[in-house]
Amino acid sequence: YSVAAVQRRLFGRSNIGMIFVNRQGENFNQETGNNFNRTLGMDFNLLSNDGVWAGKLFYHHNFTPISKPDQFASAGWLRYSVPGLELNWNHEYIGSNYNPEVGFVPRTGVWRVQPSAQQTFYPENRTVVNEHGWGAESDMYFDNSGKFTPLDRSVFAWYFVNFTNTVFVSAFGGTIFTKLTFPFDASGKGDNTRALPVGDYYYNRFGVEFSSDRRATFVGSAAIRSGTYINGNSTRLNGSVAYRFLHFGSITLNLLR
Repeated sequence: YSVAAVQRRLFGRSNIGMIFVNRQGENFNQETGNNFNRTLGMDFNLLSNDGVWAGKLFYHHNFTPISKPDQFASAGWLRYSVPGLELNWNHEYIGSNYNPEVGFVPRTGVWRVQPSAQQTFYPENRTVVNEHGWGAESDMYFDNSGKFTPLDRSVFAWYFVNFTNTVFVSAFGGTIFTKLTFPFDASGKGDNTRALPVGDYYYNRFGVEFSSDRRATFVGSAAIRSGTYINGNSTRLNGSVAYRFLHFGSITLNLLR
């Protein structure tokens, strides 16, 4: 196993880099072609001098003894951030035969598109509220057949309030779409007799979160997330209570249901 990387600074705070990852062996198999697995990639990391723009662009190619089509991955991320506003755009393409063995790729043969936005308001009088705002995010997967068939999609929006005394409250809600391409047992028990059939599933999710004054000796937080899941319902509760020993440490109790 070997890894080599080089990087050079550009334009003040940005940089460009290359990486080479190699796994070498002598167990070549004509069918699988696995006596080596190599990945060569190039990355460009953007950060403007004023910090307003940030981003990343990369292309990684996977090499194996038996060359296959679609053995690459690429992605681009860009963020625009000024006081009160943040916009993000992220897209990824993972080839069907992209398989860097020195690493982990959870999903192949997909496009991913992930835009998000958040706006924050700062009241002139911050006696009670320090800041509040809203945000929205979408996370979408499509197949790479060229038809952009939707595979998964989530769209969520939220609103939050940060109080002057550091108390935090937020609420969110959204919809989720899942295309099952094979039978799936949502209970996680691997029971094929209970597996859901292949098809399209739509469901909703909402929740609220709260955390108390973080400066206090006792600090608490709680959250509830509820809604539908596949063809059923799902509710999750969690909370925590912490006691701070000033200047020494803290003890925290977490609850989950």
